[in-house]
Amino acid sequence: MLIDSFIDVYAICKYYSPTKYNIDALLNKYFWFSKRENLNDPFDLAGFSNSVMQWLLCSVVSGNPTLGYMLTELPSSSKLDFFKEYASCSFSRSPFNRLMWAYYTNNYQGWCLVFRTREVLKGSNEELREVIYVDDTLVPIDNNITIDFQKDPEVLLRIKHKDWQHEQEERIIIKRINNNFKREWANDILMAVIVGHNINEGNLTMISKYCYDNNIDLFQTKQSMSFDLDIYQLRNATNKCHPDIT
Repeated sequence: MLIDSFIDVYAICKYYSPTKYNIDALLNKYFWFSKRENLNDPFDLAGFSNSVMQWLLCSVVSGNPTLGYMLTELPSSSKLDFFKEYASCSFSRSPFNRLMWAYYTNNYQGWCLVFRTREVLKGSNEELREVIYVDDTLVPIDNNITIDFQKDPEVLLRIKHKDWQHEQEERIIIKRINNNFKREWANDILMAVIVGHNINEGNLTMISKYCYDNNIDLFQTKQSMSFDLDIYQLRNATNKCHPDIT
């Protein structure tokens, strides 16, 4: 059964692998913000990297003078330190992405949280902002997007190569305070949990209980005869768990 109950109303989602840290984040309702060295793309949050800085400075040659101006105008001592105080938390606009399910949930062993609002942080004005995907010459693949580093230098933290565009990523960038990488969820933002069809019994039972206790819809992916990602409902927020779940 396709989850048409929220396909048109959900705001944003986030994929998780089945680690003890991600279980703790779910049970205690917080997001973890990552430093650059913990991201899976070595070119991500480019302000941290000597090699990437040099790559970006070459943009002057490739015909993007605004970017080159911004970087050359930064004090030399700040070029590599400018973004070290930042951390990021990534989200996706689609809970139906087969590639995301494959590698971010460890081959459908994890889960995807579906949120009803884009204002996901408790007591914070930090906003979700779209990642800008660019080609090899740093030109956005979306012709409607203009990058202005002088007005918004933090945009450097939201640029990724077009190879990653299938992720449909949005992210929140924060400045770390006292090395605190946790941020609480805003109240009542979770509308559904989708678990992968390879989830182990213990995690399925734990998440089912969590959804029951918090009045959350629960769904699960299902292998189909086609390449479509089938998702069916295990429990409705107003009903008890599906009888297959103990």
